[in-house]
Amino acid sequence: MKTLLFLKNRFVCISINIFVLIICTMVSCTNNTKPEATKEVIGKEADAGFENTKDTDEAFLMNVAAMNLQQIQLGQLAQLNGNIPEVKELGVILEKMHTDCLKQVQVFAGIKQLTLTANLTSKGQDEYNNLTYKSADGFNNAYIDLVVARHKGVIKNFNAAAIGATDIAIRNWAAAMLPILSNHLDKALVCRKANETR
Repeated sequence: MKTLLFLKNRFVCISINIFVLIICTMVSCTNNTKPEATKEVIGKEADAGFENTKDTDEAFLMNVAAMNLQQIQLGQLAQLNGNIPEVKELGVILEKMHTDCLKQVQVFAGIKQLTLTANLTSKGQDEYNNLTYKSADGFNNAYIDLVVARHKGVIKNFNAAAIGATDIAIRNWAAAMLPILSNHLDKALVCRKANETR
């Protein structure tokens, strides 16, 4: 059953990658350069967290990149520090899927000539550091709570982008990502129940 679910998620991810590449190829003829001042503002918005992404397509991409970096690193940490199989499995899934999502964001960033950060935001780094000091049981609870909270916010932001992004390719990509993000939230909620009942 797990293999079937993995294959289904992998198929969805590959389909989205193909969709993004087709859309990006169609819009790559437009040169959408932004002045450096705008990029600096976007960087500040991304560093403030990834809750407010509706202002510009570029801010959305920067914030989604920051979210993906955090979920990748937290997923890796869960695989090391989680002490129940469900937490470790959630870490594997989120690391894989958010790595794929980050690659898709990088395609959009290349088209829009944005430089994405390779580091966690200060808030993301603080949350990561906080988790590294938790005991095994404390880690499970804190990690699951953070995944649930972040995915609720991210789903809200992707919904907003699916409706209001200026670039139609970003709008379509955000809409296509919503079922995957919702699936991550569902998995985190199942993981929370498993952790509570052990």
